[in-house]
Amino acid sequence: MNSKKLILNLLLLSSTFGLSIKDPRGVSRRSLFKESYNDIYNSYTEYSEIYNNCQANFIDADTYNPLENSELISVQMIMRHGDRAPVYFSKNDGDIWNFCKLSKYNSILRPITSAMINSTTDDVSIGSKVVIPSNESCKSGSLTEKGGLASLDLGKATRSVYVDKLGFLDRTLKNTDQIKIRTSSSTRTIQTAMFFLSGLYPITGNNSDVIFNTFYVPSGIENMVDNYSICLKTQFISDKIQESDEYLEYLSQNSDKISMMNSLYEAFDGSPQFTKTRFYYYDSLQPRICHNLPWPCNSEGKCVTDEYYQTFRAGVSWEQIYIKTMNKYSPELKLFLHGFFLSDLKRDLEELVRNNKNRKKCPKNKTPRFYLYSAHDNTINDVIFSLLGYIPQTFLPPFSSNIFLEVWKNKTSGKLSVRIIYNNSVLKVLGENGSSQPWCDFNSCDYDTFINFLAKVTITDPAAQCPI
Repeated sequence: MNSKKLILNLLLLSSTFGLSIKDPRGVSRRSLFKESYNDIYNSYTEYSEIYNNCQANFIDADTYNPLENSELISVQMIMRHGDRAPVYFSKNDGDIWNFCKLSKYNSILRPITSAMINSTTDDVSIGSKVVIPSNESCKSGSLTEKGGLASLDLGKATRSVYVDKLGFLDRTLKNTDQIKIRTSSSTRTIQTAMFFLSGLYPITGNNSDVIFNTFYVPSGIENMVDNYSICLKTQFISDKIQESDEYLEYLSQNSDKISMMNSLYEAFDGSPQFTKTRFYYYDSLQPRICHNLPWPCNSEGKCVTDEYYQTFRAGVSWEQIYIKTMNKYSPELKLFLHGFFLSDLKRDLEELVRNNKNRKKCPKNKTPRFYLYSAHDNTINDVIFSLLGYIPQTFLPPFSSNIFLEVWKNKTSGKLSVRIIYNNSVLKVLGENGSSQPWCDFNSCDYDTFINFLAKVTITDPAAQCPI
């Protein structure tokens, strides 16, 4: 059985029942770890021609087609920040991370402000103007020049569709009423939004002083990242999953590689962020691939190899897929970990549709019709997993990954439909409750069907749902 078919069957099964290697009578069954890990490892080779860890595909005006006999009502775009430096640097790296001088592009960057607000109904015009750094040396996790320019190009690609091809957004930027922008508090997502908006609406003589206002929410309630502190039950369920036999078997693998990596990075200690996940091992290597940097070596002359990177890449992908789809607790974890942002997404969607479905009758309507979320890989993955996406769309999201959630109104019937485009491909999803049929076709998914599905994967009553 090829890896795509095996993983698909595992996900179909686990989306309904969850998986564990012990049955209720305590009788051990064969572990699913090795099979599923090997299939994910091999899937990266299978999909190598269409999947690039370093750069997502962008929406393409040449291949993009509007829905037949339909009017575009609203767009929500979720994008991952552009290429960034690793969170942790090797102690032997020296000054190789020296490509983060974003200020060299100040002349083409549109000014934006950034404000922290407690509610999305608060005034976002009170923010401070964003200043781009002038230092060449990269700080931990900072946006690189490559990441900034990719975000600029994504903005240009978005303009080519929604401005030039569809006329959905205004051609000239007289004001910013048509677009609402939410970022996380992370500097790289704010800077990514700045570069993106500069591609969407390039600086010209007539609009150079037009400023976009962006906002983010306090870290305690931030739900565009996997925030375990919002709902206490989330950490409780996560611990249950990480105590499973499959996950413990996963953590027991590659002790030689772990030891080697620990000799390179002083920060890699015995804290849970290194012992319960392999993410930071992967994260320390991924940017080297994207910038063609040599693998690090320790003081004894032993060096990382390609095998390290491939192992940690497959491992972190396995972590995400297992934790969020394959364990018997996965459905609960997805609800409590993803449900808060999906609740915001649903609220914003319904507001956009309500304000814009009869826009032609109200040409002076000043409400937004395009909502931008400048976010993280977690944000992208959480949406894809919650909508029951599958391989390769559940791989780790590349830098600048982008989701477009469009709502269309049929000109004859008036019915609404939803189309979702992820990295320039229509999102493909599994069926509910183990069905072999997708729960919706995102070339054109009935709007009410979509809203009803979202209602099942969102948090509606935190006070009642979150206590342990």
